[in-house]
Amino acid sequence: MRPGPQLNTVVCKKCSLVFTNPVPSEDVYYSFYTNDYEHYYGKSTASKPQSVKAPAVFSILERFIELKSSHYLEIGPGRGLTLFHAHKLFKHAKGVGPSIDFVNTLVTKYNLKVVNNTFEGFMAGPKDTVDVVGMFHVLEHIYDPYKGLMSIREILRDNGLVVIEVPNILKPFRHLDTYFLRFVHLYNFSPASLKQLLTK
Repeated sequence: MRPGPQLNTVVCKKCSLVFTNPVPSEDVYYSFYTNDYEHYYGKSTASKPQSVKAPAVFSILERFIELKSSHYLEIGPGRGLTLFHAHKLFKHAKGVGPSIDFVNTLVTKYNLKVVNNTFEGFMAGPKDTVDVVGMFHVLEHIYDPYKGLMSIREILRDNGLVVIEVPNILKPFRHLDTYFLRFVHLYNFSPASLKQLLTK
């Protein structure tokens, strides 16, 4: 793994899931997101999107749900590129992210509603029900994806939607050994393994 600690990556012979084994402790794993996330990504702070055009995912969502009357939650908004547009399109839009630096920028500079917390910490506390949950390159970062998806079910309204985007381990956009397999990706999904997880 590069950069950072050398962790073992394995492949399940039954379901083909690619994952880190053993995983670091949850405390160690999330201390990175709280304190070192911005530095790890080259101090790339949250910023206003350059494009005034909303991401294509929202036009797809409009086929299934009325955005103007819906509540949206984004898990791991990162730089806020998607949440920035969701704030304009949905009746209510909120994010939850563990990076203190990123969250402070999104809240103070761009007036977005973002809770500074890990996904697990946020889901353990009181929360409102929502119509749409967005996770863009986030599921592979969650400590326990299955448990996380089960908890998301509890906050979705009837006919609610979950939008998931993850890197495809079968089509890595950079070298596996020098970029794709990294400390922050405990799980690496293919279309088949992601479908199996969602079905489960």
